[in-house]
Amino acid sequence: MTTAELRIPRDVQDVLYAYITQAEEWAGYLLCGTLATADGVVLLGREWCPVPARYRIGGTRHGMTWHPNFDVEMLNRAQVERLSCVVIHHHGGPSPRLSPTDQETCESLMPFLSREAPAQPHAFVVMGNRAAAGRVYRGGQHFADRSSTRIVG
Repeated sequence: MTTAELRIPRDVQDVLYAYITQAEEWAGYLLCGTLATADGVVLLGREWCPVPARYRIGGTRHGMTWHPNFDVEMLNRAQVERLSCVVIHHHGGPSPRLSPTDQETCESLMPFLSREAPAQPHAFVVMGNRAAAGRVYRGGQHFADRSSTRIVG
């Protein structure tokens, strides 16, 4: 399997982490540039886009739910700017992993995003306190797992 690395600039990471570690669980999109390597891909974080209040849906069985119009908005922007979409939220702990709900969301959302914008890889990532786990898709197919995350400053 191909490798995937996520690099996030310190200033972007500070804003992202403050948002995803609030008392109420929320998520957002990290828009990324990409760099192809000999054995995989590097996703280079550029801008954090939290789920706006107008798109949040309360009272569901999931910890967080948002209107699909936000996904389409992020997809359209990514296509115009030739960026990758990385959906990120937080579980905490030293070794995060995708929950069954995360897997369900990932297997529904990522093939859609990656088919609609097949030129770029797109990912679903769960961050912990010092690690992250995730899956990367391209052209509708899961092609890599996120193998490392670096905060760069």
